[in-house]
Amino acid sequence: MIRYLILLHLCLLALYGLYRWRLHRLPYLRLNRLYLLLTPLLCIVLPLLQLPVPQVIQDEFLSIGGEYWEPPQSETLGVPGDQEAFFWDVSKGLLWLYGLGMFVQFIRSVALWYKAYQVLHASPGVRRGRIHWHRNLPFSCTFFGHIYLGKEYLTLAPEERRFLLQHEAVHARLGHTWDIAWLSLFQIIAWCNPLARRLLNAAQSVHEFQADRAAAPAPQDFPAYARLLLKLQQQSQLLPLAAFYSHPLYERITMLKKALFQKPLRPLAYLLSLPLLAILLSITAFRVAERVPQTALPAIVTENSLPDLKPVEGEISSGFGMRMHPTLKEKKMHQGVDFPVALGTSVKAAGSGVVKDIQHLPATYGELLIIDHGNGYVSRYAHLSEIRYKTGDKVQQGDVVALSGNTGMSSVPHLHFEILFQGNFVDPEGILK
Repeated sequence: MIRYLILLHLCLLALYGLYRWRLHRLPYLRLNRLYLLLTPLLCIVLPLLQLPVPQVIQDEFLSIGGEYWEPPQSETLGVPGDQEAFFWDVSKGLLWLYGLGMFVQFIRSVALWYKAYQVLHASPGVRRGRIHWHRNLPFSCTFFGHIYLGKEYLTLAPEERRFLLQHEAVHARLGHTWDIAWLSLFQIIAWCNPLARRLLNAAQSVHEFQADRAAAPAPQDFPAYARLLLKLQQQSQLLPLAAFYSHPLYERITMLKKALFQKPLRPLAYLLSLPLLAILLSITAFRVAERVPQTALPAIVTENSLPDLKPVEGEISSGFGMRMHPTLKEKKMHQGVDFPVALGTSVKAAGSGVVKDIQHLPATYGELLIIDHGNGYVSRYAHLSEIRYKTGDKVQQGDVVALSGNTGMSSVPHLHFEILFQGNFVDPEGILK
């Protein structure tokens, strides 16, 4: 989850950075609005994508001349899982803190929307269709498709009233309040990132640019409309409303002049988002494949050399492949299969062969028995409590070679069983009878 949140904020930084660098001054208002509305969706979805890529098997053991070597671990450093458990606890604490921040931001957002509703319905007014006139409303605005005219409406000349009504009608027709609601929801998710608030402000600016452009569609309308902007310029309000004066005057006049008097440029800058999305996809979506392809088995094997007998009775509790490690609490490759058995259960040789090695690995496998079956096959039995054979002894398939235990990095008694073919770990379930 922490990785997901980091990638979400990374996507927000990249996408909003591109907007501020190249796009926010372009007069293509529909494209700018679409880009800003898609940014939260991309930030949420991209870290969730998983595109598998081929995995190169990286064993915990290095094969050198047919022997397997494990890096030495100092017993004085304690169990390696202790530090992992500590970091796991810290991660859970950070997630709880992040969740608390989201809850606080949610309460704050709900309070702002409720306050906006109260402001618009605090006093009775005159309604005609979707147009409301409130004598005590301090400003004109739009809220979910309804136009609310404030007390300044009566002070305007007929032409100015037409400009104001056209402006607010654009907010209502294009559903700008829904944009604000969507970006406010994303601000709850990314509450600790100031760019989430900047994204909302940028969308509100685009809303005003769109309404200005529609309210003053001709160059001859520019002087009168600019005077209206100067006349109604007031302190910006913090409520989630699309109001006439809600953004800086300089930016609105500058963008309106570009739309009316400048020849539009080709929107090639928007193509920059394509390589950016490709880079973000490569960072966030490509994961190691969850399953390692099983090594092909030879067509002919010597009799009884194939380790295909289940070493203990019972069902497999944890299979071959990537899994959440029960002790380290992180995704790791599980090189074999686990059988849940009681302490002291008889462990049988999966096939005939020679005891290749017996190892004592208290930090990982515990008491480990390795049997070489020939033809490239090796079986390994881990977490044992007792081993009944010694190195060099011959065993037959079905012989009791050890007793199960709970040694090494093991949380409950069980048998960890592995099969290797020509030095590569393979899925035992594809071989066992």
